Amino acid sequence: MDIWDLMDALDEKGIPVYWVLDKKEELEEKGVPVKSITLGILVILLALAVYMMLPVQRFTLIVNVKGADDIRVTAEWNGESITKMTSNSRATFEIPKGEEVTVIAKKKGCKTITESVKILDDYSMVLTMEC
Repeated sequence: MDIWDLMDALDEKGIPVYWVLDKKEELEEKGVPVKSITLGILVILLALAVYMMLPVQRFTLIVNVKGADDIRVTAEWNGESITKMTSNSRATFEIPKGEEVTVIAKKKGCKTITESVKILDDYSMVLTMEC
């Protein structure tokens, strides 16, 4: 299979590759550097594809709870939510960098504690339950 077979197959599927080639010739006649522009667009698309495959940088959020045991701690950000029970008065979360996180600590018979923090690095907070 050569390049022309590929272009014929694309054209048969409704992708107007020959129309693009016709316009290319018109643009080149007007002095537009089509090859350079096409190469630039391909480099940008490749860079975006690589960027999208990179893992999201995450930081650790440690929530220490004082005043009660077995507290239900929820971390909410950008439509996501993770709930954990404290273990040794601590709950640990992995949060994407730059997210504004709302931390909610609840236990039946205690006042609910809510606190927000923007995650720019590993972060530790202390919440005191009022039971």
